[in-house]
Amino acid sequence: MPAGGLSRAVLCLAGLWAVGCQPGQDLPGKYLASHPEDPGSQVVLVLQPAGKGSWSYSDEEVPLRWEARGGEVWLHLKGGGLLAGRPDRDAAIKLELPGYGDILFQRAGPRE
Repeated sequence: MPAGGLSRAVLCLAGLWAVGCQPGQDLPGKYLASHPEDPGSQVVLVLQPAGKGSWSYSDEEVPLRWEARGGEVWLHLKGGGLLAGRPDRDAAIKLELPGYGDILFQRAGPRE
């Protein structure tokens, strides 16, 4: 293979690798769930395309980083905590919260 063809092939592979390593492409967006202890209130989860996001409840907002890994969504909280959730085909994410049980986030809007 000529040098030009090889470098184009390497660039194509690098591009595919970079796209494959991005956080889950279909996951970014806004999700809503009822708080386990207060069903009348909502918890908002925002996943931005670049792997950043936030979790908010009431007047509190917690920044986070997120990644899609092995069929799960990992939420890395600023204080060092990690929550793992499972996205499903209905555009929802199910998280298990220690001490509360499962909480189901339904997609409420497109990417931010």
